[in-house]
Formats: sequence, C-alpha cells, structure tokens
Amino acid sequence: MKKLMYGAAMLALLAVMGCGNSTIRSAEIYMQQNDGVNARRIINEGLPTIPNGSVKAEAYSMLAHITSEELMVLENQAKKANDEKDKESYFEKREEKIRQFNNEVNSSLQNGTEFSGTLDTLKENLWVDYFNSGVVWFNDTNQQNAAKKWSNAVLSFRLAWELDSVKHPMSASLIGQAELQQSNHQVSAVNWMKRAISNEIKDTPDYITRFNLANYYYTDTLWNDAVNYYNQVILLPEPKPDARYNPKDSIQARIYKKRQEDFKIKRTMSIANKAIALTQLGRNPEAMEAYALALKEDPNNSVLVYNLGQMYFNDALKDTTKGAAAKYSKAEELFNRVLAIDSTDNDARYLLGMTMFQEEKFVDAERILREYLKSNPKKTEALLMISAAIGNQINALGESKGHEAEKKALSLRLTEIQDEIKKTGASGK
Repeated sequence: MKKLMYGAAMLALLAVMGCGNSTIRSAEIYMQQNDGVNARRIINEGLPTIPNGSVKAEAYSMLAHITSEELMVLENQAKKANDEKDKESYFEKREEKIRQFNNEVNSSLQNGTEFSGTLDTLKENLWVDYFNSGVVWFNDTNQQNAAKKWSNAVLSFRLAWELDSVKHPMSASLIGQAELQQSNHQVSAVNWMKRAISNEIKDTPDYITRFNLANYYYTDTLWNDAVNYYNQVILLPEPKPDARYNPKDSIQARIYKKRQEDFKIKRTMSIANKAIALTQLGRNPEAMEAYALALKEDPNNSVLVYNLGQMYFNDALKDTTKGAAAKYSKAEELFNRVLAIDSTDNDARYLLGMTMFQEEKFVDAERILREYLKSNPKKTEALLMISAAIGNQINALGESKGHEAEKKALSLRLTEIQDEIKKTGASGK
C-alpha cells in the first residue's frame, strides 16, 4: 500500500482547510515546506489562544496528520532494526505516538466534525499498515526462527490494537493466537482472546476467537471452560453479510460463502469436542445428545459415529437392567455404520465383535473378530473373546444329537484358538 507523504498528504489536507487564523496560516506554510517540526511548534504555541470550535478542530487535525507522518518514519526505522532491544524501543516509541495521534484525532472531533472524513481515512490507512505487517509475520511459513516470527506478529498487532480497538477488535484475537504459539505467553494469550470477545462488534460476534479459546482449554484438559466456549460457538447465529454486501459482486459472494462454510465446520467441531469434554466430565447423557446433534450436521463423520457407538457400548456394560439390550443394539447399529463409511476402521470392527458377543450373537461375534485379527494377529483380547464365542456355540448345541460334525469343527477351532492364546502368554481358560 502506498504511504502518504507530506508533499501529497499535506496538500490534500490544505485543500479542505480554511485560512481564517494566523496560527493555521503559519502552520500551513511550514507544512507546504514539509517541515512538520515547526508546523507542530506553531500550532502548539497558538492553541491556547484558539477558542473551541472549527478552527481548533482544524489545528488538532493538522497535528494528527503531522503525527501520522512521524509514525511512518518510525515504522521505516523499526523495519531496519535488528537488535531486540532496538525493536522494543521502536515499539514503545510508536505506541506512544499512536496514543498522541488518537488524542489529537479525538480533540479535533470534540471541537467539530468538519475533518472527520479525512481523519477516519488517515486512521484506517495507518491501521491497515500495522495489521498487514502483523499478518505477513503471522502467515510466514519460511521463517526459521519461530520465536521471532510470533513476537514480531504480536508487536504489529498490538500497534494495530492500540490504534483502533473499536472498529477492529480482531487485532486482539490475532495477538492471542500468536502468543499461544509461545509457551511462556499462555496466560497473556488467553487474556487477549477474552479481550477480543469483550470488544467484538455487536452485529458480527466473533466465533473464531471463541473456537480458538475453547480449543486451548480443550487441549489443556480444562473441560468445563472448554464446554463453556464451545457452547458459545454453538449458540451463535450464522454469520450475516454486512450492510455493504452486494450479492452480485462475485468476490464478495465468494468470501461470504467461505465464511458461512467455515462457521458450519467450526460449529460441528465445537459440538463434537464439547461431547468429548462432557464425556471427560462424566456427563454422558449430555455428551450423547451432543454427538447426536453433531451427526445431524455431519452424518458421514466416522469418528463421531464411532465415539457415540463406544458410549452406548460402555453404558450397556455398566447397565444391569433390561435396558442394556437396547444400548447394545444401538452400539451395533453405529459400529456397522462406521464400517459402511470406512471399511478399514478396525477399532469399530473390534467393538462390533465385542458388542455382538454381549448380545449373545456368538457366531457373528466370532466372524467379526476373526476379520479383525487379519490386521491384528496378536491381539490377545480378541483371541480370548473368539475362544469364549466358540465355547458358547458348543454349549448351545449341548448334548443334542445330529450336530456331531458341527461340534467337531467347533472343537477343532477352539483348540486352534487356545493354541494361539498360549503363544501370547495369556490364559485361555
């Protein structure tokens, strides 16, 4: 982005300014000569004699333009600094200048709105420069020094935040995300993300920061906090276009569509992760509801189907009532559904075999577990369950006549399995 310099910026400013005050006229002459130092001196000397109103608004507006040029000079100097102490020093200088700039802008607006348009543009251009500088560091994939990458991103985003936290609260979110990458900045990262949420624009709630904050708590096994922020994402309305949105503009339409898709993905992930967090908290009924809701939005997600099936299976194991049968039946349905989506999922195949054993479907249990063993030949638990399934098939035949051949085949399979079990060092009894 091109930067405004005195020669262009000041002439544009002077075109909209009046000439009814000697302080203003004298400052204009210095500004036409690109002499911001003396222009500032003249204005500061004359300010006490200028009454509140449009002339004072003009004087502060001129000061804000001078300060913006000084910020650009500091920015160029900061880019050339290599020493960390120098970088920190330039950061502090720019931070102080930004505060001065904001004070001058506010003082101008308090005395009149004649220059609000030019000041808004000036402020926005400065913000864009700082924000884009942070984005370059944030997205840098070739930077070998990760600490340098993230620290530089944080400094740029902090300047953008200092400049304008009202219109652009996303700066705080990106500061938090960058600081999360630095192991000794975790507390600060969380505080910045919370700050971004508290400063969000009412009509565009910040689902991305909530999602990132929830993931942080999830990774840190702080399950209650994770559930809280995942819930916030889930309850947010789908993003709406802003007032300037034009559906006939293909670029705007594509950006809006991508944002909608991203929200739906993060919402589904929030529901799934919330379910896992609820499971960790022992809140199984709520977790199962969350899984069921997630599957309505993403029915072919085999991981979600498997997790829900596992919950039904584990619940059934603990259930000593007649209700266990329905839970096993639901688990069987879900594990079969996983295999229909992904036939290579051996974890689902194993639990399907275990479920069928509990349902006393011993023939099917043996078949499924043998399929499982093709990829896990040394899985002792499966061998033991196959042995038990064969034993139950033999017991089911009992002393009845006419099944000698079947009994013999079962006994032979049982002996083979028990030999396999012995090789593992486990007991087949």
